Amino acid sequence: SELAHRASRFVVAVTGGQVAACAELAPLSGAVAEVRSLVVHRDVRHEGVGRQLVDELVRRARVQGFDTLSAFTHGPGYFVRMGFSIVPHHWMREKIVADCQACALFRKCGQSAVVLSLTETGRGGRPPRA
Repeated sequence: SELAHRASRFVVAVTGGQVAACAELAPLSGAVAEVRSLVVHRDVRHEGVGRQLVDELVRRARVQGFDTLSAFTHGPGYFVRMGFSIVPHHWMREKIVADCQACALFRKCGQSAVVLSLTETGRGGRPPRA
């Protein structure tokens, strides 16, 4: 049932009849969504497939009314090249409450928090306060 509930949040790239990449747009609050489960098959890396998926998630997040799109990643440079900003983890209160506090690697996961403001009034990538 969890898969059925989340399936509509995924975008999938198919090449040659095979799944080449996927990514999920996961709401964290009414204002903040997260890029999750971004995976690109090694055979199509460096072809822009991941960027296309993130661009589609940005479009969907805007349509759905989110102010900020975030991601937690071991490769922040990838997102920075797409306009995201690296921010302190504590700026992402929604993510910490939703996922991080219960994680065995909380405060030592090595991931970077990145955000992209989806509004013209965004504050340098910092998500608006609720």
